[in-house]
Amino acid sequence: MSVVEQADFVLMVYEAAHELGHSLGANHDGEGKAIACKASDGFIMSPKYIHDTYGTPFPKNRWTFSKCSLNSFKKTLKNKFALVRVTGLTGS
Repeated sequence: MSVVEQADFVLMVYEAAHELGHSLGANHDGEGKAIACKASDGFIMSPKYIHDTYGTPFPKNRWTFSKCSLNSFKKTLKNKFALVRVTGLTGS
């Protein structure tokens, strides 16, 4: 579960997507299982948000998950119980 609090709407949407990525099993790009994807490429799971500055090009990967993230999602979602937490239940 993730909670995102952000006054800037665009940044809030970005952070929500980033946190959802963690909830679906993704590491930060360039770390852990995502070591093969460079953080500097600026995908959603980059550990740092790449800000726009006046006169610079819009980061092309900002609204995209990297191949490493997509592979993590696939692995997580292959398990039919991946999104269900069961505690203290007995019986069939």
